[in-house]
Amino acid sequence: MPDFIKGLSKTLDNSRGILKSSVKRLSQDLVLNPSSEKYKIQKLINVTQSNSDISKLLSKINLNNNAQDITIPVYLGGNLLDEIIVNTQRRQIIKSGGR
Repeated sequence: MPDFIKGLSKTLDNSRGILKSSVKRLSQDLVLNPSSEKYKIQKLINVTQSNSDISKLLSKINLNNNAQDITIPVYLGGNLLDEIIVNTQRRQIIKSGGR
């Protein structure tokens, strides 16, 4: 067994340059270099669409004080996460930041 270890060690020492270049090449394959275009945060809203959405929301908020429900969509990055249903009597509390 000691002869095998000595032979392996000698072979590795003689092939040091080849091993270095192989390890360097393999390690570069393992590195992820994200391109800015691929991982760029997409534009969250379309201005014309958001204006119409804001108008719709404001028209619902400015309803008479009859006890109607308002549905408030919650978006993150253009994806609908949830919808919150609020009674119009509580809208003033939410508008002012209260709970």
